[in-house]
Amino acid sequence: MNSTQYQWLVAVLVLALLSILTLQAVYTVDNYRIKTTELAEEVDQLFAEAVQEEVQLRRDSVQRWLRSYISDTSKIILTVEYNAEEGQLFNSIQDRDQPDPYTTISFSDDNRTINKLDSANREITIDLITKYATNYLAKNSIYHWTPKIGEEMIQLTDSMTVDISQLHQIFQEKLQTHRISSRYQLRSIPIDSTLSIPIGKSIYTEALPTGLTGDKSKTFAEFANPFSTILRRARWSILGSLLIILLTASSFFIMLRIILRQKQLAQIKDDFIDNISHELQTPIATLRAANEGLEKYHLSEASEKAKQYLSISRQQINRLSQMVDQTLWNSIYERKSIQIQAEQTDLKELIENCLAGFQLKHPEVVFHFKDQLITPLVQIDPTHLKSCLENLLDNAIKHNSQQEDLQIYLLTRITDTNHLEIQVKDNGKGIPLAEQGRIFEKFYRVDDRKANGYGIGLFYVKSALQTMNGSISLDSKPEQGAQFTLKIPLSHA
Repeated sequence: MNSTQYQWLVAVLVLALLSILTLQAVYTVDNYRIKTTELAEEVDQLFAEAVQEEVQLRRDSVQRWLRSYISDTSKIILTVEYNAEEGQLFNSIQDRDQPDPYTTISFSDDNRTINKLDSANREITIDLITKYATNYLAKNSIYHWTPKIGEEMIQLTDSMTVDISQLHQIFQEKLQTHRISSRYQLRSIPIDSTLSIPIGKSIYTEALPTGLTGDKSKTFAEFANPFSTILRRARWSILGSLLIILLTASSFFIMLRIILRQKQLAQIKDDFIDNISHELQTPIATLRAANEGLEKYHLSEASEKAKQYLSISRQQINRLSQMVDQTLWNSIYERKSIQIQAEQTDLKELIENCLAGFQLKHPEVVFHFKDQLITPLVQIDPTHLKSCLENLLDNAIKHNSQQEDLQIYLLTRITDTNHLEIQVKDNGKGIPLAEQGRIFEKFYRVDDRKANGYGIGLFYVKSALQTMNGSISLDSKPEQGAQFTLKIPLSHA
């Protein structure tokens, strides 16, 4: 996949992500508006019920007053008369200080046949008269039984305006029952005015009349900041949308990272092929030249010269073998089919032989080996461990080839955690901090043009150690050298 195709793919993914985010945002906004409308309708209904209950409390108070007033014989005269011809009982009520006029009425549910009020029948008559007047009061009207009663009731009902504290208590209880905790204010406006609702975040209930008869004002509730209540009611849908957005965005970034990683790996792989092709050509050309020298110049009689050419061929063959081994190792490691062949190994001898080979190739380098093992024998895979050490030593020399007094230190010991630890340290230029996090990645090479390599050596070391349940760590500072520490549990070593 070329660069243009990658760009188109990323553009399509970005467009898809933006589309999903936009749809989720629109859904969340619409859902918030719906919840706002539902809350407004609910508080409006609850406020209407609260007003109704508060008004009813005042009506009950008027009813109690009326019954008490009618029961007062010093103010009211009650009489009854049964009309046998019509089969009805007529109740009469009049002011004691004003005998005329008086009111007479027959109640349809009054089946008594009496002409005189005893105490029990007097209570029945008072109940019927009070109930009749209360029914009219529910229609915002006052039934004038007598001039005095009418005058008293008008003054009483006019004085009994809405009890804001009582209304607040009733309304608050209803809101709590419906789990609405938003703060609000109760406000009143003249009865003939229209509630003007400004555009904003507030919720307003309908302005309702609260008078018992002649209304002079209307009362409404204003919720200045219902956001928390709306958010709590819409929390599951909002959380669901946020979760979808989070999952979508995460999937996008993971996919994008994988795509970019694949692109990077493809580029690294191409570089690796180019680099290893160059690396392979060098020993092949050397072998070809050595063989041609042996054939062309008939060096069979010049044994020293022949030995030199054969030595060169052997070194190049070993170099080719090492490159092929490491390349095959990485291929096998990816398939997870590596087999570690652990055997009883003299670790001290293995390291000394390894150092001897490097000392012959690089006489300018000073090697130091310190062995702190109680016994040199450990159970280890000698082939892979030797390859790991050779890679580390080769890297130390290769990346510090300009160092005049290059020294390399090896240390073996047993840690307190029962691990075999091998330290490989040099006094070279060190590894830049920006590079340290990636040097163990496959095909990754430190930006050092003077050093050859194809980026699988340290990856091989890390992979081999992980197969042995071990690990490798790096400690390096600029111009202070680099130290690699290999750790392998003794249960495996």
